[in-house]
Amino acid sequence: MTGRPAAPRLAARRVAAVAHFIPDLCPIVPQLKGLFIPHLDRLQHCQTVIQQHLTARWETF
Repeated sequence: MTGRPAAPRLAARRVAAVAHFIPDLCPIVPQLKGLFIPHLDRLQHCQTVIQQHLTARWETF
């Protein structure tokens, strides 16, 4: 299973949608994107590694 490349874009759209409804957040949307997107990339990498590990274990079972 490969990582979903749309996930960071989806997260950025969600942040932008929240900022649309809460005007106080508008100035910090770029910082929010900078905070969340690297974490999403790391989580997707972890998911990929775990999936590969489980697949390898299943194939050798």
